[in-house]
Amino acid sequence: MLKLLCFTDAHINDGAECRQVEEYLRRAISEHRPHAVVSLGDLFDCAEACRELGPGFRDRMRALTPQWLFVYGNHDGSANIQGDGKLGWEALAGIFGPLQQSVDIAGTRCITLGDQQAGSDWQAFAHDHAAPGCVMLSHGVLKQAQLDGMEDQGRDREVTRYLV
Repeated sequence: MLKLLCFTDAHINDGAECRQVEEYLRRAISEHRPHAVVSLGDLFDCAEACRELGPGFRDRMRALTPQWLFVYGNHDGSANIQGDGKLGWEALAGIFGPLQQSVDIAGTRCITLGDQQAGSDWQAFAHDHAAPGCVMLSHGVLKQAQLDGMEDQGRDREVTRYLV
C-alpha cells in the first residue's frame, strides 16, 4: 500500500525557518518511512527565500527520501522569482520540476496538479495521465464540478480518485 508523507503551506522566509521545516521532515520521514514526500504547495513565501534556499532544500530532502513530489501552490505560482517576467512556477521548474507530473510510486500512479491559476490545462493533464486508483495531488481543493467538467469536455475516462 502506498504511503505518502504530505505537508503544505510552510511559507519559508529565511534560513532558520528552512532548518526548522527540514528538521520536522527528517523526524517524520524517520518515523513513518513513506514511499514519497509531497509538498502540497506554498513551500516558500517569497522569491528571495526560494531562490536562495530552494536548491539546497531540494537536495537535502531528496537525500532523505526515495521520492519527492512538489505541487505548486498559489504563492509558488504568483511570484516573479527571477525578475524576467516568468511566473514563479516557470522559474522554479529548474529547481522542483514541472508544473504537472505523473509518477508511479509503489505501484500507484500519482499525479501532481500545479496551482490552477498558473495558466496550464491541468484538467487535460489529469485526463491524459489518470488511471484507475490514481492519486491526484493538488494545493487547492479539487471541487467535484471541476472534475465533472473533465467529463463535459469529452474527457470521460472512468477514474477512481482519491483526493489528498
